[in-house]
Amino acid sequence: MKEYSNIRNEYFKSMLCLVIGFRGDVEMLSFLTKETERLERMYLQETYAQGPILAIQELAVRFLN
Repeated sequence: MKEYSNIRNEYFKSMLCLVIGFRGDVEMLSFLTKETERLERMYLQETYAQGPILAIQELAVRFLN
Protein backbone atom coordinates (compact mmCIF):
# COMPACT_ATOMS: atom_id res chain seq x y z
CA MET A 1 0.00 0.00 0.00
CA LYS A 2 2.98 2.31 0.13
CA GLU A 3 2.56 3.09 -3.59
CA TYR A 4 -1.10 4.04 -3.12
CA SER A 5 -0.22 7.61 -2.17
CA ASN A 6 1.71 8.00 -5.44
CA ILE A 7 -1.42 7.38 -7.53
CA ARG A 8 -2.84 10.68 -8.77
CA ASN A 9 -6.05 9.50 -10.43
CA GLU A 10 -8.90 9.33 -7.91
CA TYR A 11 -10.95 7.01 -10.11
CA PHE A 12 -8.05 4.56 -10.19
CA LYS A 13 -7.71 4.81 -6.41
CA SER A 14 -11.40 4.05 -6.06
CA MET A 15 -11.11 0.98 -8.28
CA LEU A 16 -8.01 -0.18 -6.41
CA CYS A 17 -10.00 0.01 -3.18
CA LEU A 18 -12.62 -2.22 -4.78
CA VAL A 19 -9.95 -4.77 -5.70
CA ILE A 20 -8.72 -4.66 -2.10
CA GLY A 21 -12.24 -5.58 -1.03
CA PHE A 22 -12.19 -8.70 -3.17
CA ARG A 23 -8.58 -9.69 -2.57
CA GLY A 24 -7.61 -8.09 0.74
CA ASP A 25 -7.95 -8.99 4.38
CA VAL A 26 -10.15 -7.63 7.13
CA GLU A 27 -7.22 -5.52 8.39
CA MET A 28 -7.86 -3.20 5.42
CA LEU A 29 -11.20 -2.01 6.86
CA SER A 30 -9.62 0.95 8.61
CA PHE A 31 -7.87 2.09 5.44
CA LEU A 32 -11.02 1.68 3.36
CA THR A 33 -13.11 3.60 5.89
CA LYS A 34 -10.65 6.50 5.84
CA GLU A 35 -10.60 6.50 2.05
CA THR A 36 -14.39 6.53 1.93
CA GLU A 37 -14.49 9.54 4.24
CA ARG A 38 -11.76 11.35 2.30
CA LEU A 39 -13.35 10.77 -1.09
CA GLU A 40 -16.82 11.77 0.13
CA ARG A 41 -15.42 14.95 1.67
CA MET A 42 -13.26 15.97 -1.31
CA TYR A 43 -15.54 14.98 -4.20
CA LEU A 44 -19.12 15.80 -3.30
CA GLN A 45 -20.34 15.69 -6.90
CA GLU A 46 -18.49 12.49 -7.88
CA THR A 47 -19.01 8.83 -7.00
CA TYR A 48 -15.40 7.96 -6.21
CA ALA A 49 -16.35 6.85 -2.69
CA GLN A 50 -18.37 3.97 -4.12
CA GLY A 51 -15.21 1.88 -4.65
CA PRO A 52 -14.19 1.77 -0.99
CA ILE A 53 -17.82 1.50 0.15
CA LEU A 54 -18.35 -1.61 -1.97
CA ALA A 55 -14.99 -2.96 -0.82
CA ILE A 56 -16.07 -2.65 2.82
CA GLN A 57 -19.30 -4.46 2.01
CA GLU A 58 -17.39 -7.25 0.27
CA LEU A 59 -15.00 -7.66 3.21
CA ALA A 60 -17.96 -7.76 5.57
CA VAL A 61 -19.58 -10.54 3.55
CA ARG A 62 -16.36 -12.52 3.37
CA PHE A 63 -15.12 -12.16 6.94
CA LEU A 64 -17.84 -10.92 9.28
CA ASN A 65 -20.64 -13.38 8.53
